[in-house]
Amino acid sequence: MLILLFVIGTAFAVPTSATADTPGCVTRSEYRQVHSGTPKLRVQRIFDTDGTSVSKAGGHDVRVYRACHRPRLAYVSVHFSGGQVILKFAVWP
Repeated sequence: MLILLFVIGTAFAVPTSATADTPGCVTRSEYRQVHSGTPKLRVQRIFDTDGTSVSKAGGHDVRVYRACHRPRLAYVSVHFSGGQVILKFAVWP
């Protein structure tokens, strides 16, 4: 019985990156989870925010995100092409 409960419980476990632990801002840990080729929807789930599009043309989309630590001085920028990450950049003072 105990094994059955464990199996059922783990089958419905949600990964921590998909939970809204820091809604509206990006932590360094979340930033490290995003790599070239990561789809835009996955980035949104990891970061818990859509960010703000600052440039959009010809299938390219540059989005900026508020950093959780010292948000007035730090920021995160992610460049997408064809719906996937091609470049990411962050400033962490």
